[in-house]
Amino acid sequence: MLAIEEAISHHCTTAWGKLRKQELVVHYLSVFPRTNRFDEQLKAYSRSISFRLINPTDDIRQLTAFAKQALKRLYKEGIAYQKSGIMLAELTPKSPVQMDLFNQPSDTALVKSEKLMTLIESIHKRYGARSIRLAAEGFQKQWTMKREMKSPCYTTRWTELPVAKA
Repeated sequence: MLAIEEAISHHCTTAWGKLRKQELVVHYLSVFPRTNRFDEQLKAYSRSISFRLINPTDDIRQLTAFAKQALKRLYKEGIAYQKSGIMLAELTPKSPVQMDLFNQPSDTALVKSEKLMTLIESIHKRYGARSIRLAAEGFQKQWTMKREMKSPCYTTRWTELPVAKA
């Protein structure tokens, strides 16, 4: 389960960067894992779960925590997962946000969260996009795309052009 959790966390980080760039918050989060639907020897498994966040957020820690909780509900032991992802829905501008009446985070918590997210963004701008990240993303990235069977990029990379020999 560790590899798929790392992949989901990575997807959350990518989505978070886009949210922050566009100054949006998210209300709905969907998570999906699936197997290789083309492998006839394995039983296909594809499920998703969607839920509404109590309060809209653009906090990477909250997005990752909610996504991992959702994944735990969907995960089944012994299944060879091939792909996973997240989807964000009901994106709204950050400034006029309607919080839940009975479950509002404190103003100090919101200020601390915003300061931390701004700090992470400034570190990314100064040192590179993946210079600081959540530990949930992992460091090995065993889940990345397999490139053994990748076709050459003849039309986009000079180094991969075939060489004609006489």
